[in-house]
Amino acid sequence: MKLRKALDKARNTRNTEVEEIPAQTLPEQAGNGWAAPRYTDSIEYMMDPDSVEKNRVVSMNPDANEIERYKILRTRIHQQARN
Repeated sequence: MKLRKALDKARNTRNTEVEEIPAQTLPEQAGNGWAAPRYTDSIEYMMDPDSVEKNRVVSMNPDANEIERYKILRTRIHQQARN
């Protein structure tokens, strides 16, 4: 009986003490000094393919054997995150 009263009291307290969370808004683009990046001003950098392969940067070569292992790992992580 005491447990039921305690549960009812906790349920009532929880229902009445809901905090209002203010909605997040995007920053104003004008007035706060923020400006969208201009990708036309980006610098293009050409990487040496031999150096990239030597340092095992697998994202540069879509035909690399290691890519399949990363895809499997990514899939497993996504599946575990869902559960």
